[in-house]
Amino acid sequence: MDMDLITFTYAALTGVSANAAYDSIKQSLGTAFYRFEKLAKTEDKDSFNEEMQLLLEQDEEVKQQLKDIQQGNNTRIKQSHSGSGDNVAGDKTVNIHK
Repeated sequence: MDMDLITFTYAALTGVSANAAYDSIKQSLGTAFYRFEKLAKTEDKDSFNEEMQLLLEQDEEVKQQLKDIQQGNNTRIKQSHSGSGDNVAGDKTVNIHK
């Protein structure tokens, strides 16, 4: 069981730990983030733990991303740029692995 990873994610969403990881967790969880955030904010820790465990068992990529965030090995940077031709205004997210 990935209890320390679940505990880390719960703490980041409730503001118990340093929230530098908050935005990275939000991006990693995608649309599921809002469900987990609601469970964390309403202090429904049992449901949070169960659903997070299920997600981690089903999605190895999310699990690895959360591990990277927990260990401080993954930094996400949002780059904004504008231009013309092939480089039309837009944003992109770049993963930088340390």
